[in-house]
Amino acid sequence: MFKHGKIWENRVTSNSDTAHFLSLHDGSQPHSAWQVCKHLPRLKKASHFLVRLCALWRPGNLPGTCRLCGTEFQDVLTHALCQCVVNELFRDNLWCALINLGPIELSVNLHQLTDCDLVTCLLSCKPPMDADAELVRHFAETVTTELYKLDKLITISKPFQ
Repeated sequence: MFKHGKIWENRVTSNSDTAHFLSLHDGSQPHSAWQVCKHLPRLKKASHFLVRLCALWRPGNLPGTCRLCGTEFQDVLTHALCQCVVNELFRDNLWCALINLGPIELSVNLHQLTDCDLVTCLLSCKPPMDADAELVRHFAETVTTELYKLDKLITISKPFQ
């Protein structure tokens, strides 16, 4: 029994999907988006969308060309959140919402992240620094609310091939 457990443990620790999962979720409790939904039921659809993104997104997994701006990209979500010039208003609103959460350290830490790390941070719904419980909760609520607007944007315009 122990031999098989060790094999499974080695397989899981070397699996890139497991590493990706653990970068978005600590695994010991429900994803932060579901915790937001528990306290704010009106965000149920937004929470569902965010958790669905977590399940589907892998850095560099869907290369293509954006139908909105014509730019080639390696990752749909990173392009939509960080690079697409047509989504600039969405991105500005997202940054304003995050900046309005509070301490300047949060803004500085978010701004220092690479595009891929920023997407990972947003999908995890956890700030990139140690923070008190209130800031963590507000960060998760804000990210859940703001990223759901991206779902509406993609659904309406179908920007990606």
